[in-house]
Amino acid sequence: MAADAQPAKVARVVLIGGFPSGDGEAYADFFPVVDGVVPFPGWKSFEVPDSADLDERQRAAIAARAIPVPAGVVKGIVTLGTERRYDVPVTLICPEFSPTQAKEWIDGGEVPELARVRRLDYVDIDSGHWPMFTRPPELAVLLDRAANA
Repeated sequence: MAADAQPAKVARVVLIGGFPSGDGEAYADFFPVVDGVVPFPGWKSFEVPDSADLDERQRAAIAARAIPVPAGVVKGIVTLGTERRYDVPVTLICPEFSPTQAKEWIDGGEVPELARVRRLDYVDIDSGHWPMFTRPPELAVLLDRAANA
């Protein structure tokens, strides 16, 4: 959405194991709303390979620090307005899936926003969904490379 709002001011988008919603879609309507917020859904929602590399200490720390997200955020409808967003280079860091899998999903029409990006770089990292907790040095190197590409 930042690349859509200000394409001339965004040098690159980096996605870490996630995919963008398209125009007219809900932002992130994945989990149930409880009392107006989406609380951390528990680890059953993030079974292997998402959480395979997290130990119990890391799981407990993540769950304890998780902040409920207001329902209006996750159910908000994405509004995109400029084709210039596709000119902004994107780096897709692939943690719990491989670059090959990501290419298959994108080429198969499952991620139309990324299918239209003119420069899409795929980068693998051997981790689950949270490399910022399990592989921070490696993730930092990948982010630095993307920022300087």
